[in-house]
Amino acid sequence: ASRMFFFSFFLGWLARVIVVRLGGIGFYQKARPFYLGVILGGFAGMGVSFVIDMIWFPGDGHRLYGI
Repeated sequence: ASRMFFFSFFLGWLARVIVVRLGGIGFYQKARPFYLGVILGGFAGMGVSFVIDMIWFPGDGHRLYGI
């Protein structure tokens, strides 16, 4: 499973390094809510897609990210 998520972990780490190098720890702390919002927005989008699939396409939904 770690091979599937390696690229996502790498991108998260890279984003953190870039933010800290460009703006310092203060900017990193200010940017944290943005990144949490991106993560929660992704989960919310997948949840809405799942509900739509269950209502309009029961038993024949769409694949979500290899699941």
